Amino acid sequence: VENSRRHVLERRPDKTKGIDMKIDYDEVLSILTTFQDAETPFLTLQDLGMAEAEGEEKDKKVFHLMLLADNGSIVNGDMQSETPKYIGFFFHSLGVGFRNTPIMLTQQGHDLANALRKKPILERIKKEFTDAPFDLIKEVTKSMLTRFVKERIGID
Repeated sequence: VENSRRHVLERRPDKTKGIDMKIDYDEVLSILTTFQDAETPFLTLQDLGMAEAEGEEKDKKVFHLMLLADNGSIVNGDMQSETPKYIGFFFHSLGVGFRNTPIMLTQQGHDLANALRKKPILERIKKEFTDAPFDLIKEVTKSMLTRFVKERIGID
C-alpha cells in the first residue's frame, strides 16, 4: 500500500553547509502551484517531489513544507497541521523521513497561491518584504490580491 511506505532521507554529515533557511517565495509558489494544478484535492509528500529530493533541495522542500503547515496553508485529511507528523514527516537518527500522508491546500493556502501567482505581487513581496513575518506576508498578499481584483472589475 503506497500510503504506508516510509521514506528515509539521510542527514548530510556537514551541517554547517547548505542553503540559507530563509523563505524563498518562488519555492513557496512552486509547492502551492503543485497543489492547485493537481487533479485531486489530496497530494502526498512524494507527489511534491520529496522522494527525488536530495541534499540542499531536500532541505529546502522540508523547510518550506513545514513552514506552510505551521502557518495553516496545508493540512492532512483531518485538517491537522500542528506537528510535522500530521503532514507526513518524521525524525530519526538519520535525519528526516516521510510517509505518504494525504495532505491538501487550505483556503488560506489557496488565497496565498492566488496572490503569489500574480507576478507584480510576487515580485513586490520578494523585493520589499524579505524579512517580514509570514503571517504579515499572508495578510499583505491577500490585501494586494483583493485590491487587484477590485481594480480589475471596477470596484473601489
